[in-house]
Amino acid sequence: MRVVFVDDEEEHIVNAAEGDSLMEAARNSGYRAMIGDCGGSCTCASCHAYIDSRWLHQLSPVSMNEANMLDAIEDTRYNSRLTCRVRVSSELDGIVVRMPKKQA
Repeated sequence: MRVVFVDDEEEHIVNAAEGDSLMEAARNSGYRAMIGDCGGSCTCASCHAYIDSRWLHQLSPVSMNEANMLDAIEDTRYNSRLTCRVRVSSELDGIVVRMPKKQA
């Protein structure tokens, strides 16, 4: 499946395996703008990104743990998610993920 990461208006298309998190897909592909310091344990929020609004309705709801992590960082928006919490599936093929300025 395809994931489109956008930083500074430049698109980076990566291939992702079903079941991988968006963070894992980015890191496995060598995409360097994705930090993911905690490795996906939802304890650092360094994988924060903005999900393109047309994809939001297809994501699972934000968990309490993820919401708490998002509350602790700056620059969150209505479409903020921790990419370690979003799993790639065929329904998300082509999803667009925008990186925050501070992270990109």
